[in-house]
Amino acid sequence: MKSKHRNRAGTGTLIIGLGFLIATTVLLVKLHVGPAWPIAATLLAGLVFGFCLLRFPYRTWVTPVLFVLFFGAFFVLPTDELRIAWFGGYAAGGNFGKGWKEAAKQSWTQKWAWTVDQRGFDSVVEAREAAGTALRALDGKAQGRLDVGHGSASFQVTGGVETGLVCHRTADASNNRVGAWAALVRAGHTLDGAESEWADVPLGEVTGLVPVPLINDLDSVEWALDDFFRNPQAAPAGSVWATGNEAEDLRLAPPR
Repeated sequence: MKSKHRNRAGTGTLIIGLGFLIATTVLLVKLHVGPAWPIAATLLAGLVFGFCLLRFPYRTWVTPVLFVLFFGAFFVLPTDELRIAWFGGYAAGGNFGKGWKEAAKQSWTQKWAWTVDQRGFDSVVEAREAAGTALRALDGKAQGRLDVGHGSASFQVTGGVETGLVCHRTADASNNRVGAWAALVRAGHTLDGAESEWADVPLGEVTGLVPVPLINDLDSVEWALDDFFRNPQAAPAGSVWATGNEAEDLRLAPPR
């Protein structure tokens, strides 16, 4: 039986961030030989940079810019003390931002019975309608994924209606063990690992090489979606769902 009291999301990440901050501060105190204010200012700047980087969503094209800014500042700083302050502040701030984001997301999702692509719904009818509309709009490109949540249960689809859909579900999205997530198997097929045929499928920003048995049509995924809405906490089982490394490798990362 699972405990009714779960640790608040993000707590561990916040603790790691605090550890980085304390360790950096102790190290800087031991190394300190000059004015304190440049070190404190650099540490604060790193904190703010790291916090904003992981707390707020950003587009993929921003990543190279942030990469240049981070390492540019690191190499421009004239002393080892300032470099340590910048890197330690960034590490601490990044963990603070990520932890805060995880905690905020948990608080937000707990307000709603259902979530569809990070939109909240109390009515299962409204959630089902929104999910169905989003599913039929998947094109493997701009609209490349669908996420439905109910408590700890999660349902994910990626790909496109015309190119094929890859579908996953789990009763407990916090369980990272192999086998917790299951992938929908195409009707009339079995997942035989290395013996399966593979095909390219557009999966949003990338094109993935996917076993043919895991590439489904719209009707099959609509059936799986309806089944999830009927009983989201059920552990997917039977020949229609597959678990293991092939299924695990293709599941989506949590939405930002």
